[in-house]
Amino acid sequence: MTTTVSTPATAARAAKPKSSPQLRRRHRRELLRNLAFLSPWLLGTGLFFLYPLVTTFWLSFTHYDGFTSPVWVGTQNWKYVFQDYPFFWPALRNTVWFVIVLVSLRLVTGLILGMTVINVKRGSSVLRTKKINMPSGSRGETVQYEVRGSGLWRFRHAELLAVPLTHRSK
Repeated sequence: MTTTVSTPATAARAAKPKSSPQLRRRHRRELLRNLAFLSPWLLGTGLFFLYPLVTTFWLSFTHYDGFTSPVWVGTQNWKYVFQDYPFFWPALRNTVWFVIVLVSLRLVTGLILGMTVINVKRGSSVLRTKKINMPSGSRGETVQYEVRGSGLWRFRHAELLAVPLTHRSK
């Protein structure tokens, strides 16, 4: 006489239903439906992001002037950029500066201003309609943080929209 011990793993395998043709058709229909809903995004991403990205990467290894066929030159373009092109390293430094420092500064400042507008009880209407200018730190441009309510939008664009600011009775 032998005794069979059932473990949770064997019980789960025994309880798992076999896939029937109806179940496979249902899963296939769900997959096709999901792909139909995703197709605009997949098409846009492939057409406007992936194709230009791959083409640019491939063309970086060729000599191409836009009029003749591309000629394969290998890594010669990249060697020129890293070794001989005088504007590459300053451009890379400026890009890193803008991405790391200035974007972070704008994000943190915007969050602080947003939290201030939410938490301040007195004078919150003034804060919501105030334009705050901060120097960006590079060539004197101004980074503008606007926290405005819908009323300020109405005042700014009243002439363009021909919307009366007040209703005047005669």
